[in-house]
Amino acid sequence: KHRTNIITFFIFSHLHVVAQAERFESQLRRYYYVTPKNYLDYVHTYQDLLASNEKKVEASIQRLDGGLSKLIQAATDVDRMSIELSEQKIIVDSKTKDVEELIAQIQSKTS
Repeated sequence: KHRTNIITFFIFSHLHVVAQAERFESQLRRYYYVTPKNYLDYVHTYQDLLASNEKKVEASIQRLDGGLSKLIQAATDVDRMSIELSEQKIIVDSKTKDVEELIAQIQSKTS
């Protein structure tokens, strides 16, 4: 997907280093050697950074996936608990009504 862009960037950066080495030589009269080893080191460093970033991204994906599954589980639990709550509320309301009737009977007998 990004392969052509990466290749273009590598070519650009290598040519830029060569141009800067020539500028360095002309201004400071010191020669900077641009060797194939320099280029290979650059490529290996890029590969190492790419692998490191891929691991970080994968860890972030797993962390976010875990959080998302926890949120989905919490939503399921809330739905289940709200159903249980509505069932319990019906029972509590009927028992409250029974207790109020019983209190009314006790008050009528004691007065």
